[in-house]
Amino acid sequence: MAAATLTAQKQVDTITVNSPSMKKDIKNVVILPADYTKQSSFPVLYLLHGYSGRYDSWIG
Repeated sequence: MAAATLTAQKQVDTITVNSPSMKKDIKNVVILPADYTKQSSFPVLYLLHGYSGRYDSWIG
């Protein structure tokens, strides 16, 4: 049940980042903790989907 509590507290945003090497914009999902502020510091975890995955594969 702890996972359900964490899910309810996060902020999920989709951003677009330009990739000069790929010559296109790439969509990315950013998940922020509920207590995030611009002054706070948190560890970062990068999740990469496989070949057939999409940018939103990790969020369902």
